[in-house]
Amino acid sequence: MASSQRPVAGHRLRDTIQTKLRSEQLQKRKQQAGNALKKVGSPLQKINLGKLIDQMETDQSLADSLEKLNERMKEEVQRQEIRREAEAKSMEVIQDHLEVFLQERPEATYEDWIEDLHPENAHQGKLFHDIQEIDARFYVMESDHRRLWNETMQKIEDNEHRIVQPRSQIWGKIQQQNQSHQVDLLSDGGDEISANNIQGDLKVPTKMSDDTETETVDFFAPINSGNSDSIFGDVKNKHQDESEDLIKF
Repeated sequence: MASSQRPVAGHRLRDTIQTKLRSEQLQKRKQQAGNALKKVGSPLQKINLGKLIDQMETDQSLADSLEKLNERMKEEVQRQEIRREAEAKSMEVIQDHLEVFLQERPEATYEDWIEDLHPENAHQGKLFHDIQEIDARFYVMESDHRRLWNETMQKIEDNEHRIVQPRSQIWGKIQQQNQSHQVDLLSDGGDEISANNIQGDLKVPTKMSDDTETETVDFFAPINSGNSDSIFGDVKNKHQDESEDLIKF
């Protein structure tokens, strides 16, 4: 009886030892597998972490840009509001000035009004007497002064002729000079000038040889035909009422 119980106890001890060894081996393998996975997972984790950081930086940069753009838009809106308020007040002042000006000078012109409103933009002429040149900006299509003047003239009867059309520049207080007084070189005056010609003798060789023969050819050169003195030589005029000397070559 006692002998039969010893083998059973020995088998149990052996099974216990084998189970413990297997458990230790399994635990060791798990640790090895875990270490291997850690070695492989570390670079992957670094890559994922780097991508996440880059994405966060990109998002932050975009957020900063949007914030700056929003601030600029707010500043621009404020500037536009200030500009509109200033323009409205300025137009009120100009309107009041025009009403008072027309009451005092009902027959005044647009140039007279601009000169009185903006004397720094009315330049007194230096070459002609009593001529003013108004700044061309007051005649452009977008000019508020011109628009305000025309609207006021339309409200007054029989003042359509005082409406100012858009243009680049105008002379005030005098009418435009008649262009017929200008000298036209292609008109009768030009014919009189061209009738006064220079006669001369031009020697042209007739054949090329050792003994070159020449003959005389008459030519006519108008005075206004160009820089003829540099081509044909100096022209000497004895008197203004006498004909020019012949040019000899």
